[in-house]
Order: sequence, then C-alpha cells, then structure tokens
Amino acid sequence: MNTPPFNAGDRVKFSEYALRSYRNRWLNAGSACLKTATFAELNRQSAIRGVVVSCELGKHGFSVNVKTDAGGVHSSMPNLWKREEGNA
Repeated sequence: MNTPPFNAGDRVKFSEYALRSYRNRWLNAGSACLKTATFAELNRQSAIRGVVVSCELGKHGFSVNVKTDAGGVHSSMPNLWKREEGNA
C-alpha cells in the first residue's frame, strides 16, 4: 500500500494512540493533586492541532511532518496523528 495516509494541508491532531501514555498517567495517579496535574497535561496534549506539511514514503514506511499551530514541527509515524473531524 503506497498511498499516503495524509495529504499536505490536512488538519490533524494527536491520535488516541499518541495520547495513551498521558491518559494512563492520569488514571494511575494517586493523590488528588497528582490527578489534577496529570489531567491538565492530558488536556494540553489533546489540544495540540497542526497542518501536515508532507507525508513521504521512506525505507521503513511513511513519515509525516506536521507543523503545529504553536509553530513546532513534528516528524513522526502517521499513527500518532489523525485527521480532525470535518476535514476529509
């Protein structure tokens, strides 16, 4: 399968897979103070949105480059991202 999972210009956000570790930290936090802090971090990560700059096929599969709304650039595996609803 050589069709890219994303096209340049697609709006994306972190997938559930990418957020799993933040969710697990929140669920396993013991004290109320720790629960509040870990939940806040989960919400911060969940709010990250960006635009796909490129999605290229490399030696070991596709790599996606995403520029976030905050200006950061992520180069990662496509399964860490998913399209935002309403953006086909």
